[in-house]
Amino acid sequence: MDKNAIKMLFDNGVVQAAEIIESPTKPMHWNIQFRLRNGSIEILEDSRGKGAKIYSKLDTAARAVNLIGFKSVSISMPTHMGQAIPKPEDFNLG
Repeated sequence: MDKNAIKMLFDNGVVQAAEIIESPTKPMHWNIQFRLRNGSIEILEDSRGKGAKIYSKLDTAARAVNLIGFKSVSISMPTHMGQAIPKPEDFNLG
């Protein structure tokens, strides 16, 4: 669903929540999904309607949610974030 349609639904109380999630097709990039009052989920699409809008920066995705009208958003962090970076000695090269 495009941004204008989501904004119209938000203004009419149909959209209940927004969540920023990691893009399933592009790691370390972000999509925005919206939970509607009927329980369904809508993904924000790009302006050409060719698929999910992908954001390369988390703050840009958060700004898009704010421009729709949300004052808060939840962020689902990928499971691999926050894990320790392996040291060279952790690898067995022999």
